[in-house]
Amino acid sequence: MQVRAEQLPRKLQAGLSPLYLLSGDQPLQMREAADAIRQCAQTNGCEERLVFSAERDFDWGAVTASANALSLFAARRLLELRLPSARPGKEGGAALTQLAASAGADVLLITMPRLDQTAKRSAWYKALDAAGVCVDFWPVAPAELPKWIAQRFHAAGVRADADACAFLAQRTEGNLVTAAQSIALLTLLADDAVISVQDVARASGDSARFDSFGLVDASLEGDVARIVRIVRGMRAEGAALPPLLGTVTWMLRGVAGIARRADSGEAIAQIFSDRSLGVWRQRRVVVQRALTRHGAQQWLTFLAFAARVDKASKGLSADDPWALLEQLCLWIGGKPVFGVN
Repeated sequence: MQVRAEQLPRKLQAGLSPLYLLSGDQPLQMREAADAIRQCAQTNGCEERLVFSAERDFDWGAVTASANALSLFAARRLLELRLPSARPGKEGGAALTQLAASAGADVLLITMPRLDQTAKRSAWYKALDAAGVCVDFWPVAPAELPKWIAQRFHAAGVRADADACAFLAQRTEGNLVTAAQSIALLTLLADDAVISVQDVARASGDSARFDSFGLVDASLEGDVARIVRIVRGMRAEGAALPPLLGTVTWMLRGVAGIARRADSGEAIAQIFSDRSLGVWRQRRVVVQRALTRHGAQQWLTFLAFAARVDKASKGLSADDPWALLEQLCLWIGGKPVFGVN
């Protein structure tokens, strides 16, 4: 029986299957699913656990013999079979088919990399699917990551606002393990408060990223005082410039893409209905104001100027990189200063 990953917890609550096949390239999700199956198996009397790893020259007869043997120590056992490849070969396929046919009182947990459609048409896969539960684990798309993060916060009993989830998604760049670790830390620090962008930045010990996120907002809003305060304050503290510039450049790429779509005639409402925009969907009002100040070509000019700041920060020009960054942000905010060219 094929089951979606999010359905597995409910399926386990309904009862323990004699066989589980977990396949995919998402180590965090597969590990957590395997842990849930182990816990359920232990709760249901599987006190003995045997683990087999089907590496090169693996003896398939050992696992089939163990599956058919009676345990001397427990009424039920959990047998784990870990396959490093989604192609078990002729001998492995025959063994998997035999394991499916003999599935009974014991619980068999099989893990392997993501299966393609050819593998799913094989006799061994069909046998496993008929005998138990098969779960595929697919990568979380960038547009879906904020939702995944929000659901994980919810499961932990913690509230997080949309901007915080979007910011954490951007910061972790699709790495689910890093995102999960950050969520676990924030859950400990939540203290019944709603998690904000500031909390995400501070919990990661990444004050430069927090200030760079504030610099992005100030630049889009044209808040001159805040732009100057952040840039000059960070410089006075001896902070590294790359985190600030990196986030400003990230902002420029995102808004430049929106501006390009708007200039091509796509309706603003249609653009902002695109879930792949991530954090920019939550900042529609401020982005739209920025778009009224500058057209698509100007945003590309800003990106070119950001490259100039980067060059200066690496000592490849005589320019003052901090002064250039301040000029760039003021220019984005519609308040260009003398000397911007």
